Amino acid sequence: MRIELNSGGLATAATLSMMQSDLTGLLRGSERMCRSFELVRSAVYNMNGGVGCLQDALGGIEARIQTDSGRAANVKQAEQKVSAFVDLVRTTDSKVSGIVVKNQEEFYQVNAWARPVADVSASTKKTLWDKVCDWFGNAGDSIADGWNKVCDWFRGVGKSIGDTFEKVKKSIEEFIQKKIDKIKEDFSIFDDPFYDKLGPTRKFMIFLKISKMKEPYRSIYLDNYKKYSIGNTEGKDTGYYSPDDNTINVNMSKQFFDERGAYNTFFHESGHAIDYNYQDDGNYYSLTYKNAEGKTLQDVLYEDVREDITNTTAKYAKDPQSQEQIVNYLMGARSVDISTLSPTDQAIVKQIQADYRKRFSGAVNASPSDVYGGVTNNLIIGDYGHRPDTKNGETYNNFGYWYDQNGEATGFQSLELWAEYYSYAATGDKGNMKALAKYFPRSKEFLDEMAQSMVNS
Repeated sequence: MRIELNSGGLATAATLSMMQSDLTGLLRGSERMCRSFELVRSAVYNMNGGVGCLQDALGGIEARIQTDSGRAANVKQAEQKVSAFVDLVRTTDSKVSGIVVKNQEEFYQVNAWARPVADVSASTKKTLWDKVCDWFGNAGDSIADGWNKVCDWFRGVGKSIGDTFEKVKKSIEEFIQKKIDKIKEDFSIFDDPFYDKLGPTRKFMIFLKISKMKEPYRSIYLDNYKKYSIGNTEGKDTGYYSPDDNTINVNMSKQFFDERGAYNTFFHESGHAIDYNYQDDGNYYSLTYKNAEGKTLQDVLYEDVREDITNTTAKYAKDPQSQEQIVNYLMGARSVDISTLSPTDQAIVKQIQADYRKRFSGAVNASPSDVYGGVTNNLIIGDYGHRPDTKNGETYNNFGYWYDQNGEATGFQSLELWAEYYSYAATGDKGNMKALAKYFPRSKEFLDEMAQSMVNS
């Protein structure tokens, strides 16, 4: 039940309002009276000749001022209390109202007799919208005739449009089906047992990648993929090509969300397998192919890395002798003891390493990070690379991936650069290919030529 200001009728609400108004008026009147007496007092004190016989009158005025000031203070206090009371009642009324509204329907369900009778007179009054609808209803007969004629016209035209649409739709469907049949005929991927381990969804995703490949990478793949097979597709024993059983092993559950690009690893490992099987002689083509100058990929990529490290070193070391010693240390791939460098040059080496770590950060720089690491035995490396398995006791003394026990390069520098290059070309990864071309300018030209030779031959 609400606590209402007008619970005693509208007269109560009016009385409260009038009371507040009267209190305010009384306060203002008392203040004006006090100010008037103060003006009289001031005038008397300032009279020429002094107060004289008006002293008694001034005493009476002073007393009246004190009395009216006290009354004004009392009125003001009363006004504040009345205002506080009204605010309290309003706040309480609002809270109770909210509770009642929240629970009144439940109350009416239990006490149906207490539900107020609804005033239906308002619902019978027509709104402007109702009147507009009535007008259209009255005019409907004449409008309907015109509308029916329009509909008849559209029905006639619509039939011919519908016939044309069906013909166009059929032509498009036939065209698409022919394209699908042609693609399936080209790749035979859905019927090829090579992909059985992938399942239909992953098989289809690989199919899409192949269908978008550009030449010569498409032909390189289609001409060679049946020479090897797919091994493990789940778990930790993945992410490599094994020449021993001639299988690519890829965790396919992670391929779609590979941060280096969807299915990048699948075609990276395929690149290794194609590289190994291309000549069918037990050798990797990337190690044996030579350009017109008689250079191998290994020769060219070492030239690229040395040139870039030399240019970077020149930014930090100004002395030519220091530059040469620093470059020889880094290109020495841990065969040169860093203690042979001066403390200043050792500090510069750390600056150069930090420079490359920053430049080679992120998936888009995977190829330079990995292969610069391969050339320098990870003295220069970013986020991606082949590192010793320290958990299993590997160190750079027995790592053996980039350099053998005699300190000779294993050739995996070329194998990895080719596989990175092929995966970017096969998947259309322009970002990673751009980074590869930036840090391996001569090698990129060599790889383009090598790829073309795999089709021409």
